[in-house]
Amino acid sequence: MVRHRSDREAGGFDMRKKELLKLRTLNATSKMMQMAIMAMREIGEKAITDEQIAKIKNIIKDAVSEDDFNHDIVLTPIWIRKILQR
Repeated sequence: MVRHRSDREAGGFDMRKKELLKLRTLNATSKMMQMAIMAMREIGEKAITDEQIAKIKNIIKDAVSEDDFNHDIVLTPIWIRKILQR
């Protein structure tokens, strides 16, 4: 009898989760917020520097309305939300 690995064991679960997170990001109202979220995710929680955070925050502050920010921040991963709301 051949034993099949479950999706979770094979990494399938992780791939679906990543795809869902990408779709949530694409639901952001502001294109600038979409780009900021994707950039921060690409850099990574442990690798992002204070300088990069400051630049991203300044861009968001200048380009994203408060209403759009409040809508879009809910769609971000928790670690990004904490950084952007500081």
